Amino acid sequence: LLPNEFGELKQGIWVPKQVNKPSTDTLITSNLLANYQFVQNSDDSSSNSNDPTYENNVTYKQNNGGAAYFNGLENSNASTINTGISSTTAANSGTFTWSIWFNSNTYGGTSDILISSTDDLDGTAGMSGYSGGGAMLYLGSSTTVVGVFGTGGGSGTRGSVTSPSFNYEGIWTQATLVQSNGNFKKLYINGSLVGTDTNSYYTTSGPSSRKVIFGTYDFINANTGYTNSTFGGYLGEAQFYTSALTDAEVLQNYNATK
Repeated sequence: LLPNEFGELKQGIWVPKQVNKPSTDTLITSNLLANYQFVQNSDDSSSNSNDPTYENNVTYKQNNGGAAYFNGLENSNASTINTGISSTTAANSGTFTWSIWFNSNTYGGTSDILISSTDDLDGTAGMSGYSGGGAMLYLGSSTTVVGVFGTGGGSGTRGSVTSPSFNYEGIWTQATLVQSNGNFKKLYINGSLVGTDTNSYYTTSGPSSRKVIFGTYDFINANTGYTNSTFGGYLGEAQFYTSALTDAEVLQNYNATK
């Protein structure tokens, strides 16, 4: 870097330039279904008031905003939040955006689920066996972030978008999952596009009885039965949209919430 990138002389006084200036970007609010900031609670701060219908063993702390701690236990004491938003609403006929900040306790989890709107899975790493349709964002077994999309009915049909491997343990990271018209799928990490899928043989339509869940998948409606694939660590701001955000809008939201 050049010296003038650190600061400049003003009337004989060295004035350092601000490092990591706060972003002037603001959060996209058009087609915003829900906005969870986790400031002392899990209430939806959007105008839609999609407050959770069930919460188990989640604690909160201030962290440049809010953060919710999930204990990662694999029993009935596992931390989970059931938003009450149906899979059908969240999928919005195959056009939607999900975004969430996370700070994981582990590096290279085994399907540690950030968000899910499916009710079942058979095989934690492969995420095979969707019985109710839906979508999912989880931490893969090879230090990746994975977005999964599935149709309902038996084992169903599914596809996924996977990030390159990277170290996320103890590091605040934002993951964003976008689908447009049931076809084009995108995965972003920290505002940057890292994976795409253009297959059109699966959608994310799921029955309204399946709900969007933080920290696990919808197992006994997360109210609450034994489950594995639980997330351990902190979840930060999360947004759900009934539209497919553009690359520029995903980056704008990253800058607005970092």
